[in-house]
Amino acid sequence: MARLWVYPNAAPSLGSSQLYTVLIGTNDANSCGGSDGCISNWRQSLAASLAWLAVPAADKVLGNSIAEQSGSWSPDLKNGIATKAAGASLSFNVTQAVSGRSLLVAYRVFDEGEGAGAATVSIDGVTATTLSAEVTTGQAIDTKNGTTDTIFLAMIPLGEQGEHAITITTTTPGVFSLQWAGVSSGSYAEVAGAPRVLIGQITSTGSATLNLTVNQYNAQLQQLIAALAGEGLNIQIVPTANVLQPGDFTDELHPNDAGHLALAQTFAASL
Repeated sequence: MARLWVYPNAAPSLGSSQLYTVLIGTNDANSCGGSDGCISNWRQSLAASLAWLAVPAADKVLGNSIAEQSGSWSPDLKNGIATKAAGASLSFNVTQAVSGRSLLVAYRVFDEGEGAGAATVSIDGVTATTLSAEVTTGQAIDTKNGTTDTIFLAMIPLGEQGEHAITITTTTPGVFSLQWAGVSSGSYAEVAGAPRVLIGQITSTGSATLNLTVNQYNAQLQQLIAALAGEGLNIQIVPTANVLQPGDFTDELHPNDAGHLALAQTFAASL
């Protein structure tokens, strides 16, 4: 969903008075399962999707807009920039208006064997972390639909408020793709016209066994939204977990018309 739908279809120029409704994870729970790797991949991709929607365009630095470069870089996907060379770098500044916020970095990750590289992220000349473009969670992205890459979000503490110089430098040969980076400039729930995101809990299903996995995902969702809200993003959980009743399914997984109506009413109530 992150790479194929959210990023291509939500333009960075949007984000002013935008309302997004999202419910992602049922197929992850059903097709991949409740292993640590499955949940980690889902959580990091969902974080990349939600941050992309919830951070206004003015607080993002798009990869393909970064002018200070060394090495060979080329456009990647709709808004990113990529290289296959080691030692290539990108430099840009971000302004942190609120103490204690994080640098948000959205980057592509690939399954093993796809030729991925790695890069360090330095803040004000000090290396803060290394990002691997190869999935290191122990679980492949390609679990059912043939998609061998997605987009992850890294959250790197910035410390004190003020302007920070960011440098991303590749450390190994292989594809490294930066989609965007940024830092929230305030608490967007209090900013008129800032984006608002409503994310539904994964719904219960007709399978008691699958519902145990769904509960694991929803527990992670609670933690993720708390972390993103702590960054000032205006994201709200919609209590859809137990909305669907036994008569609301076409099978054990998919809602019928009555189920869709129940979900719509729950989202509407959260507005």
